[in-house]
Amino acid sequence: MKKKALLAAYCLVACFLFIKGSIIAQNIDSLKVSGQHQEVPLVQVITHLDQNYPIDFYYKAKWLPNQAISFNYQNRPLSEVLTELLANTGLGYVYFDDFAIILAKKEAIGQQYSAEYFTTKYQKPTVDVNLSRNEKPILIGDPNQLAISGKAMVRGQIKAKNSPIIGALIYIEKLQQNTVTDLNGDFEFSLPLGTHTIKVQSIGYADYRQTIQVFNNGEIAIDLEEEVYELGEIVVAGTAAANNVQSAQIGVARLSPTDIRQLPSFMGEADVVKSLLTLPGVSTAGEGASGFNVRGGNIDQNLVTQDGAIVFNSSHVLGFFSIFNADVIKGVTLYKGNIPAQYGGRLSSVLDVQLKEADYSDFKLSGGIGLVASRVTAEIPLIKGSTSLLLGGRSSYSDWLMRRAKNVDLQEEVYELGEIVVAGTAAANNVQSAQIGVARLSPTDIRQLPSFMGEADVVKSLLTLPGVSTAGE
Repeated sequence: MKKKALLAAYCLVACFLFIKGSIIAQNIDSLKVSGQHQEVPLVQVITHLDQNYPIDFYYKAKWLPNQAISFNYQNRPLSEVLTELLANTGLGYVYFDDFAIILAKKEAIGQQYSAEYFTTKYQKPTVDVNLSRNEKPILIGDPNQLAISGKAMVRGQIKAKNSPIIGALIYIEKLQQNTVTDLNGDFEFSLPLGTHTIKVQSIGYADYRQTIQVFNNGEIAIDLEEEVYELGEIVVAGTAAANNVQSAQIGVARLSPTDIRQLPSFMGEADVVKSLLTLPGVSTAGEGASGFNVRGGNIDQNLVTQDGAIVFNSSHVLGFFSIFNADVIKGVTLYKGNIPAQYGGRLSSVLDVQLKEADYSDFKLSGGIGLVASRVTAEIPLIKGSTSLLLGGRSSYSDWLMRRAKNVDLQEEVYELGEIVVAGTAAANNVQSAQIGVARLSPTDIRQLPSFMGEADVVKSLLTLPGVSTAGE
């Protein structure tokens, strides 16, 4: 029979969610009914109306009185019939849409309850004994004292070994609400009545997930368990500012290409020699000169080398620019004291410029356009992994500008800054032994060195080596 108690309860939920008090539905109120009943219980009269007219009644059978009544009505409005039938019974009725009538106690009809109230009221808590501790729902509040508003304040504390956890995250999955614990590990939520799943997370602790059933205001205490996370190995590698010092070497300063480009420069051109002036003990030889003095010495007391080859003139353009292209150098080392023996006996300093090695694997091309000059650098692998070629070029705009001057003297006085650097490198993987005090010159080396009247001279070429001097003119 459709007048079962459970069905009536769910209908009450729908009714009280949308209806407060009596709502008059035009179709039901205008319905005329007829019937004759002699010494029958009230439930039989309601059943007669339910079966013979297009209307459904919902109620709890225990609410209807059992005494017999006699009642006759012919073509009367349904509302009048119900009012007389329910008189002195303590029951009232409300319409639901245009097809149903709900019978209930008058005090329940006169009070507005939330949908959560009725849903929770008629869904009694059930606990499966086979569930684990975290799977069994925790009851919050008294199931017999439901919050009429349909919401309850849930307060709790998160602890670990009796110590409160600060900043733990509490998340209600169904509602997608979250909060964090305060300095005492406390938190609070305003939750609708019913079943919810609460999730707690905190760094250094295992995640906690628990089902709760909320009936009224209440508290919950949660204990978290520590969890150790094993991280993978992390390797941090780098070069310290002191370049991983292995021994103390006094009076040595090193500059990288990055350092040189970051220093102030004339007309935007990075200059190796001018960058040395920022070091302690180094001063300029004078305005318009590219030389430098170290600790009171003269220019001729400095030795300048490029990859071991002596550089006799290290300047361009009347001393404004040095001959070293910053794009092709690997590093610059200035010895201001304790000069190594292989450099010979120089009084002031030794400036050693090292060219960088071209890439052994990939072709690379770089360049730049400046205010006074443009430059280009190419790294060409000849034999991948073993041999490569480094090409670098730099040229100024002075000839192009001077020839367009109106003054004839300026057109003839053209000085062009131009240079080409060619360097070949091979992987240093065949070194078998180190010999101290041995110098070797190849025919190519001898031809590249300065010679008298253009004639390559083996003996004269030895004078370019450290520790070798002429016996006389």
